[in-house]
Amino acid sequence: MKIKTYAHLFLTATIACFYSTGGVAQSQEEVELPPIDWPLSPRPKIEAKLVVINEDGASEDRLAFRCPQFDLLMVYNGDLKVVKNSSRHSILLRSQSNRAVHFGISLFGKKEFLPDLEDETWDRYLESLKTTQPTAEIVYQSDRPKDRVGPNLFGKRVRQIAYELPTKEGEPLKTREMFFFLEKDLFVFTYSGPKNDIDRLWRRHNQLVSQMNLIEKDSELAQR
Repeated sequence: MKIKTYAHLFLTATIACFYSTGGVAQSQEEVELPPIDWPLSPRPKIEAKLVVINEDGASEDRLAFRCPQFDLLMVYNGDLKVVKNSSRHSILLRSQSNRAVHFGISLFGKKEFLPDLEDETWDRYLESLKTTQPTAEIVYQSDRPKDRVGPNLFGKRVRQIAYELPTKEGEPLKTREMFFFLEKDLFVFTYSGPKNDIDRLWRRHNQLVSQMNLIEKDSELAQR
């Protein structure tokens, strides 16, 4: 009968079309998202200012990092000095007691770099390191609070990575990056320097960034 013939032809064509495209579900599963590289464009600048606060009758120095919507205050003992030229960081500072060790803050807008810190996004950043840092060896990762390790940065989720780069001198250079969001902006704190120095100062660096305070722009302290 013609009805059966047409129905048979329609079913055959539909099956052939499905297998020729691999099926909608299969096609979607095979899509590989590209790596997410650290942006090459210079970061918006963050200024640093020395401020004095009074706590319990005692005066203490703080280094205020002047971000667009707030200030970040770090305990200051005179060791960090600003390095003027760095396109990768919004501000970069060098330790005076360990001059090969640097601390940097990088600020990214909502759509400039990582949109979130979920596993899929994080894996795309790790994939980018294979081309941007091809000789790097990833030696550490953590995801706070899930892992319950690493610094507590303003109570936010923090994803952390450390990787080492070989040098002609023998001792690798080590970079430690801490990613977190504040007010929808992505911040990355970076410590870098010789491997032995970064390892030796690891806990001290945790303490320094964990003790930082966030001060809103309209507060009395932020207006000094």
